Amino acid sequence: MRSVVTQTALTTITLSANIASYTLTQIGASEDNAATGDLDVRANVTINGAGSSTTTIDGFASDRIFTVVITGVTLTNGNATTSGGGAIYNAANLTIADCVIYSNVTTSVGGGIYSPAGSVTLTRTTVSNNNAVGNGGGVYASGRSISVTNSKFTNNHVTGTPGSADTNGGPAAGGAIAA
Repeated sequence: MRSVVTQTALTTITLSANIASYTLTQIGASEDNAATGDLDVRANVTINGAGSSTTTIDGFASDRIFTVVITGVTLTNGNATTSGGGAIYNAANLTIADCVIYSNVTTSVGGGIYSPAGSVTLTRTTVSNNNAVGNGGGVYASGRSISVTNSKFTNNHVTGTPGSADTNGGPAAGGAIAA
């Protein structure tokens, strides 16, 4: 499974219903090149199982299951119309370094990044000119962990007026970051 997930040319991985459990047996943590431990996803990948009661990815208690790392790119002109995250919808642990998240929009929350689960780490990253109707013009971390180091937030906006409802029923807030 490790060799399939780390191939950058793939976009969809379908896990067989005939294999009940995929166990990560190359033990090792704190390594981000998919050699050991977790599966480090470095491209757009969709992983389809046969259902949560049938397909299991077992981390073998050695490391997290997946790590998503994005480095050295500009993510621009994303448009999320059905859920948050104009550029990125994160439901895991996301690390972004040396990137630009620029001019993305959503009719929901998190114009640049929406993270309803997991954590977000931004290092030397510019988050600029992103727009959301609800919370977090730049980033909406939905009460999750967010770490920002040597990064810049400029001209991110929420278009909901103060006191208007965001998509979760509260007032729209957080032009740069809402958590």
